[in-house]
Amino acid sequence: MMDDARRRARQTKAVGRRRRSILPWLAVWALGACFATGGCGNYSNEDLEFMNAIPLRADVAVEVPRQSSLTTTAAAEGWQRTFKVTRDLNMVADAFLSLIDKIRASYPTARDGNTRIWGPFAAEKNPGWQIEFRMSKSVTPMPQFDYELVVIPPPVGGPISGGSALQVIGGRFDATGGARVGTGHLVLTLDEATAAGFVFEGLEMLSGMTIDYQTGAWPRNISMAFANVAPASQATDAVSGTYTYTGQENGDGAMSFSWVQDIVPGPAGNDTVLIESRWLATGQGREDLSIVTGDGMGNTGVECWDPSFQSTYKSQTWAATVGDESTCIRR
Repeated sequence: MMDDARRRARQTKAVGRRRRSILPWLAVWALGACFATGGCGNYSNEDLEFMNAIPLRADVAVEVPRQSSLTTTAAAEGWQRTFKVTRDLNMVADAFLSLIDKIRASYPTARDGNTRIWGPFAAEKNPGWQIEFRMSKSVTPMPQFDYELVVIPPPVGGPISGGSALQVIGGRFDATGGARVGTGHLVLTLDEATAAGFVFEGLEMLSGMTIDYQTGAWPRNISMAFANVAPASQATDAVSGTYTYTGQENGDGAMSFSWVQDIVPGPAGNDTVLIESRWLATGQGREDLSIVTGDGMGNTGVECWDPSFQSTYKSQTWAATVGDESTCIRR
């Protein structure tokens, strides 16, 4: 009898342990399900429409082969450049989207028909400043959502009202059917708020940026254009650039990236560099580089790499060709 009782007690504890380990996953699943079905707390179905129009990191993130996190300094120069560009742009997107993270965790502060307002909230790491997020909806004929994130300076001469609100993010999402399916446009403008004293952590070198993206369909397409603050040295920092990305459902991807920088010294000043990079989900890929304006105009280069990101072919107008061109994937 005592042995039976002990066995039942051990079984009960084991079940309890299993339940405790499963419950967090059930909670995560339930949270996702409630957002999908419109059953979360005080969120109305209309509120969820607004929430679904706010961009997620995944909407503007560039995906490269998973094993690329193991990239070393011995990897192909072309792949290292591709990896750095995509990583840096993802970090920039992550930094400015973190500004609206608090919106996702909060109910709208005000609702008025087809308008929602969140905040103002205290701006972290910027004492005295506040952040407010505003959205409006129109139907023409599909739902369109326009929004802006503003920062409000600290009070001047009184404890209640601050200075004029300064727009940091402006955007639009055009729904094309289904939850989170549509096209989005983002404009990031930092100069005015920076001049007023707001500190954008992780975005210190950025002046402005635009992003166009599409969700809910393959291939995924993202395009970006950015402008940096006046660099201390145009030989080491880009002045501006553009970027386009196409990602396939199977993990294949491609990017086209151009930037303006004084790479080759000479009287022509800044050079414009164009890079086209393609990769397979396996990691194998190629980079085609050309300098289209400036003192280096006319120079071109091609490099290909294998699934371990090791260079297999490299041909540049300023150096000897090495490797086997047959190892390259098609452009």
